[in-house]
Parts: sequence; C-alpha cells; structure tokens
Amino acid sequence: MGPDAFYDYVYRFGFGEPTGSGLGGEVGGRVRTPANDPDNWRPVDVATNSFGQGISVTPLQMAMAVAALANDGKLMKPMLVKQVIGPNGTQVAEPEAVRQVVSPETARTLLDIMGVVVQGIPPSFLDIQGYKVGGKTGTASIASGRGGYKDNAYISSFVGVAPLEDPELMVMVKIDEPEGVPWGTIVAAPAFDRIVQAALPYFKVPPQEPALVAETR
Repeated sequence: MGPDAFYDYVYRFGFGEPTGSGLGGEVGGRVRTPANDPDNWRPVDVATNSFGQGISVTPLQMAMAVAALANDGKLMKPMLVKQVIGPNGTQVAEPEAVRQVVSPETARTLLDIMGVVVQGIPPSFLDIQGYKVGGKTGTASIASGRGGYKDNAYISSFVGVAPLEDPELMVMVKIDEPEGVPWGTIVAAPAFDRIVQAALPYFKVPPQEPALVAETR
C-alpha cells in the first residue's frame, strides 16, 4: 500500500484529529507520519502502525471508525445529545456525515471479517444468543512517556457491532491496566457481551435466529 495511502486512510477514518463531539479537553491522538515528523518517522512505522504500535487513539475515535463500517463506510460525527426539548417544542439533533471513507462493499467485507473474529472467541467470553455480532479484540501496551512502554501494563479492549447483518448498536469497551491476564478476549469481550445482551432487547431489536435453550430433564 505504501505510507501515503496508509496514512490517508488513517486520517480518513478520523484518527489523528479530534472528533468534533464537543467534549471538553478532547485530544486527537498521535499519528506520526513522514509529513508531520520527518526526523523521527521510519519506514518500519507503517508496519508497526498497522497493528497498533506507535500510534495512539481515543476510545471515541475507535468507536467512530468502527461505526463508519456499520454505516456503509460513511464516517459520522458523534452525537452526545439525541434531542433537546425546550419551551417551544422539540429540537432534534440530526445525524451529520463527515465523509465517505470506504465503499459500502468494502465496509461490508470488513464487517464480515469481524464476524469471523467473533466465531473464534469461546462462548464463555462472548455468546449473544439469537444474534450474530462482529467485533475485534485489542491488547495495547501503555506508553511510558520516556520513549518506550511500561512493563506489564496494558489496555484491554473490545469493539463490535450488533446485529452483524444490519447493525443497530456499536459498543466500545476499554479497560485500563486490568489485573491478571490482559487479553481483550478475556477481559473486555465479556463486558461487551453483557452490554449488548441487555441493549438489544431494550432497543427492541428482534433476534435473527432462535436462542439456544439448554434441555432440562
């Protein structure tokens, strides 16, 4: 792909700049490129950045990027308020598209890949009955602030969508420095499971397939 195309997509997905959510103190993360840091950027950064090393993003940026896949490849501005009810009636906050990042076909392919990822997670960690979901685990090293990473300090995460075929929900779980095993599959995926299990019925999203019920004798 090369660095130019790679970093173009990184920025198109919303990384490296604030999301415009209106949250106070929001930062844009850190993306080192040949253009913004020519003295320190190295060609190997393309490889390490591709699996998350040497780049920092916020949970909201990650959620925004994955939500773009669920919206047919269209990056949407985060909305913190659904509607404002004033003395003169209801003012509805309309969804605002930022840009088309990838084609709907590419977005669908990536969602299907996320569905395959979930199939490899043991049911004891993620098993949402009646719905197919897609997601990705994350286990990130924490920067020390001195040019390296902290010893045995990680961020465990899981980001996913549900239902997979026609997403209604996008959930991002981030856990700082969990005790014991740090893997996102073990630490963060169960939280995603519980949140989505409760949220889908709450939002009246019908199941796509019959739930499995254990037989009792």
